[in-house]
Amino acid sequence: MSQQNSQEKLQPNTQKTLTFKKESLAKLKKEALDKLNKEDLAKTRENFEEMKNWLEATYPKAFDFQNPIPLKKGIRKELMAKDSPFSGVQLHKVLKAYARSNLYLKAVIKCQWRHDLDGEQTEEILEEEKKYSKQTLLLREKKKYAKKTQIKSKNESVRKNKKILPIVNEPQSLKN
Repeated sequence: MSQQNSQEKLQPNTQKTLTFKKESLAKLKKEALDKLNKEDLAKTRENFEEMKNWLEATYPKAFDFQNPIPLKKGIRKELMAKDSPFSGVQLHKVLKAYARSNLYLKAVIKCQWRHDLDGEQTEEILEEEKKYSKQTLLLREKKKYAKKTQIKSKNESVRKNKKILPIVNEPQSLKN
């Protein structure tokens, strides 16, 4: 009977130890993944910058990330047919980022023509495409405004909920 009592007493401690070990392992695993993700993210950003710089240097009339122009449809296939030090997936990601930027969408609204890799006009931008760009920009602006007001109202509610306690003994430095 005493052996059974000792086993019963050991079980809760063993479970606590196992739970602690599981939590510790989960925490270590998360920390390791976070570290890997940060390294991968830094590498991805570095690769993205390389691709961006390569596109701007190789095709300066078509690619300027600070002042984009609308590109012709199917330009990715044309880029992949040319000599490129990057894979099709990498080019796709950079082109996607380029074409989804607010500056690019504004360029679609303002410009009348799409351009090829040499900067030559190739096809006219349709009204539907301009309308889509306007709607996308408007939606992004609404989301940004909603997030901003949500943060602002959250900060205000935090300020309202803070209680200001009266000073019981005013410090000597404040009395003078």
